[in-house]
Amino acid sequence: MKKVVLSIVLGSFVLISTAQDVLTVADENITLEEFKNVFNKNNHNEEISADYLNEYMELFVKFKLKVKEAQDLGLDTNSSFVTELDGYRKQLAKPYLKNEEFDENMLTEAYERMSFDVNASHILIAVDEKATSQEVELANKKALSIRSEILGGTISFKDAAKKEFWW
Repeated sequence: MKKVVLSIVLGSFVLISTAQDVLTVADENITLEEFKNVFNKNNHNEEISADYLNEYMELFVKFKLKVKEAQDLGLDTNSSFVTELDGYRKQLAKPYLKNEEFDENMLTEAYERMSFDVNASHILIAVDEKATSQEVELANKKALSIRSEILGGTISFKDAAKKEFWW
């Protein structure tokens, strides 16, 4: 069912895309590109269905009519309207604003991390999750002892790992 609805919606977009203007609101022609841009900016997580698309189209038309009426009444020069409209502009612009310096720094850091490989090995000393503090301390001393032997050259890491391999 979802595939059928999605196919219908996508088919509608394809059919509409052959026309220059999708709709006319208050003598203003709205192009498909303009509608798609606004729709995609506001609907990146929504499931698109025919009902949802119709509801969104209705909201879009109401918004355009309100803006046209405000312009006709001269309210578009009113300070509260200008402030509100500016807020909408900033909200819509956010997805397009990028901090290029931050992006460049992150890219550089990622590249630097990829430029070298680290081969790490470890020896785990098993301690039961209900172990007493004395048992934990004993395991810690054992780990430090193994480390000292390896750093002192008494035993190789490989041999120490084999020696401590208990299962």
